[in-house]
Amino acid sequence: MAVITPKVQRIIDWRESMSVMDEEMFFDIMRMYLGELKTPYNKQKLIEGLSSFLRKKENRDTLVSLLGSSDLKILTLVKNIRDCTAKKILTFIEGKVQNPRFLNDLNEHLINLQERLILYSFTDKDSGTKELRINPMLEDDLLPLLQTEILFEQSGQDLNAGQDLQVNTLQEKSQQPLLPQSACSLSPQFLASFCSFAISHPDLCKNDGSLKKHSLTEMQEVFEGLGKSCLEKLTAAFMNLSIFCALEKGISVDLNRLENFAAMEEKAQYLYLVTASVAHFPRKTMQVNAQIFFCTLYAIPASGCTLVQLTQLFLLEKEKVAGETSSRFGRILSSAASGSAATSSSLASGGESSLPPELTDGNLVKALAEAALEFSILCVCGKDLEGNPLYKRSSFFDEEKNANAANTKVLSIDSAFSVTLLPGLNLHELLPFVHFMQIKHYDTAAVFEINRACAIRAFDAGFTPEKISLLLEKYSSYKIQQNIQISLEEWFSSYKSASLYKGYVLKVKEENAQFIKNNPLLSPYIMEELSAGVFFLSFADDAKAQSIIAKSGLDFIGNMKLAPGQNRTLAFLPLDEPEKKIESKEKKAPVHKVDKDKQKAILDELKSELDGMNLPQDQKEGLLDRINRRIVLNKSQLVGESVRFEKVEAGGMDYTGKIHVIESAIQNGGILEVALDSGNSVAGRPAELNKKAPNAQLILELSSSGEKICIPVSSAVRIKKTRRLLNLD
Repeated sequence: MAVITPKVQRIIDWRESMSVMDEEMFFDIMRMYLGELKTPYNKQKLIEGLSSFLRKKENRDTLVSLLGSSDLKILTLVKNIRDCTAKKILTFIEGKVQNPRFLNDLNEHLINLQERLILYSFTDKDSGTKELRINPMLEDDLLPLLQTEILFEQSGQDLNAGQDLQVNTLQEKSQQPLLPQSACSLSPQFLASFCSFAISHPDLCKNDGSLKKHSLTEMQEVFEGLGKSCLEKLTAAFMNLSIFCALEKGISVDLNRLENFAAMEEKAQYLYLVTASVAHFPRKTMQVNAQIFFCTLYAIPASGCTLVQLTQLFLLEKEKVAGETSSRFGRILSSAASGSAATSSSLASGGESSLPPELTDGNLVKALAEAALEFSILCVCGKDLEGNPLYKRSSFFDEEKNANAANTKVLSIDSAFSVTLLPGLNLHELLPFVHFMQIKHYDTAAVFEINRACAIRAFDAGFTPEKISLLLEKYSSYKIQQNIQISLEEWFSSYKSASLYKGYVLKVKEENAQFIKNNPLLSPYIMEELSAGVFFLSFADDAKAQSIIAKSGLDFIGNMKLAPGQNRTLAFLPLDEPEKKIESKEKKAPVHKVDKDKQKAILDELKSELDGMNLPQDQKEGLLDRINRRIVLNKSQLVGESVRFEKVEAGGMDYTGKIHVIESAIQNGGILEVALDSGNSVAGRPAELNKKAPNAQLILELSSSGEKICIPVSSAVRIKKTRRLLNLD
């Protein structure tokens, strides 16, 4: 049995779509390309004739040469948007076009592309949705031309384009994200310092998760120069990642989850922080949004893009990710930008996950862009010709991250317990320092302090004075001061003088204590013998404890008394490094440029050929209309008999004629010019014809404003159908 390749299947789908097309449109298309049709008709033979027409290289070359910039943009969207429909195209470009007639223009343009055999409409058998697809007969000619850069070629930089600008030097329009006045540059050193501050200040936040006034003031003193917005976003991000956990009074830092966060690649950490600063998403949705925005950053052209274009890129990347996943994951993706999420305040107060209704795709991208600007991942590189800021990845974010800094001497320790930390270590390597040092000032270098409270916190985490000393000496050029070593030992001695335990305690008779110590199953879990016959055990959970106890010969013990369980921390889902664009012009395929002079020459030659033909005026007008709509690709299509006579105008008492003209315009996407009995005339797209009323009512969508008006057909003095010439350049 022959194997059907994907391309062959697409050709089969195209032929099938032609065979089930509306009869009138089908035969119109056939006449346009094959000339006058001879009866009896055989649809399959006609479709094969159309295929033969497209297989001729000269026809395909002319078709490609006549493509305008708007054609290329629509085709690029169809190529990149999964299961593309007119509605998805409209969603992609919403906010960029304010013209109320744009939907009509788009529909007419899509019809034109179908008449030109470039697009076809295919009905999905599962969903019943009509999808737009590129004609597989033209794929080899068209797909190499459809680069994402086409969508942004008119951004037009006119102010220092391509260079990083200070974010506080540009004024921007209300629809653009607010440029931060005091952005921060994320780094392992900065994040470690920020977490150190949070650990040392459990009263950092209010019950709703927002920063307390005195905490914000103290934080700005430590992190000099950082604005309120940046610090609030960063706090919200750690809250929404459940690294900072809300308590009845204040917060705690989940060090296990912080370890999981630090284990990720550095860029992935930053993308998670950007995403989490916007809202609290479910775990999988958080990863999906972070991944899509990660890919979006690397899809930004070197010259930058506006906020609207950034939203478009985000939607394209969302479609790509969705197209590469299974149907189950596709459903997860559907909720990624429009599904479960909650603001940081709702999380802090223990609220359930729910998406703010205003967080649409556009607003989500705007919020992500604002956070990326705050965290210096995006920067402003200029303005377009309309004065809108242009954004691109910052040079800081493009730097290689997670460089191996083993044995780097980054610490300077003085006898006053002050530790200066220079850049050089990744976050995972810095976290041990967070246990026993408190941030005092952050700038190019971070200044920490070793104090008693921090040391006790480190002892709780299993550190000893020896372990702390070894860690400090590993990253310092000198041995630590003797007074620091003595203080650590004194604090540790004081710490060991009294202990508070929480965990599993086994109590046996004193005469059986030696049996427990010598038991090969139990002895590895003994952390400490609290007193004769009382043992503190290090079981991970209740199931482990019961299993070991039963196997050790103590199966006569009943249920555990007040034994608390331990929480298991889930690792963060990883982010894949996006495919990076090749910036070198020598290696990168050039963006296809529309040759308007060549197009004019082709059209002028066809019009000149038509002028020399002896044809009736109505046939000449019909063929000229086809040339202007770029349907005619060679002179063989200039056949007068292929133009079917159609009643396009009716008036006066010809009620039936007016109904026919309206129905024809609705079916074929024409524009109606209606002369009213008041002496005025209106033009627009016929949206509906209601023939149930005693006098049929025409609902006309005006071309000038997009407003819909109702016109009684009998009161129309004259109704004429026209086909408005689209701007295909």
